Amino acid sequence: VGRDRYEVRIGDVLTDAALRTGLAARQYEVITANIVASVIIALLPVVPPLLKTGGAFITSGIIRERLDEVKDAIASSGLTVVETNRNEEWCAILARKEKGMHRFFVAPEAIANGTAVIEGEDVQHMKKVLRLSRGDEVTLCDGRKTEYTARIERMEKECITLQILASASSKTEPRCSVTLYQGLPKAGKLETIVQQC
Repeated sequence: VGRDRYEVRIGDVLTDAALRTGLAARQYEVITANIVASVIIALLPVVPPLLKTGGAFITSGIIRERLDEVKDAIASSGLTVVETNRNEEWCAILARKEKGMHRFFVAPEAIANGTAVIEGEDVQHMKKVLRLSRGDEVTLCDGRKTEYTARIERMEKECITLQILASASSKTEPRCSVTLYQGLPKAGKLETIVQQC
C-alpha cells in the first residue's frame, strides 16, 4: 500500500480530545479493536459516530467469560452484532451500524405534506455528533404511536428537512400506560424530560 493511501495517528482516543476531533473529520467503512474487553467497552461510545452507515466494527481479544458483557455494550451503543467467532478461550465480534438506526422525536405539527422538520438541539446533535448528512435515513417518532422512515433532504443552520418515505404504527410503544410524577424542573428542562420518557 502506497504511503499516500494511509495515515498514521498515535494516541489515546479516550483521553485525547484533539485526536478524537481529527478522527471525526470523516466517517469510516471499518473500525477494528484488538484489545481487552474493558477497553473495548470504554471505546464503544466513540465508535458509532465514526462509522459510516453500514460500516463494520470488528473487535477481538475478548475472553469467553466477558463475551456477553461486550455484546451487551455493543447493543447499547446502537450497533448490531452480526457475527461472533470463538477460538478456545478467545472471541471476536463483527458488528454493523445499520441503516436508520437513529431515532428522533418530532412534534406531529412538524410533519406535513410528506416532509418533516427537526429543530432545536437535535440539529447540532445530528450534524456534529452523529455526523449525519444529506441522503441518510432515520426513524422519526411523533409521540402518537406512529413511526416514520425519513431521508435527510436539506441541512440548514437551524433546522433539518426530511422527506417521509414510509409510516407505520409504532412497535415499540409499551402495552401498559405509565404515569409519571415529576417535580418542578429548572427552566428549559421539562421538554428534555418529556422526550426521554
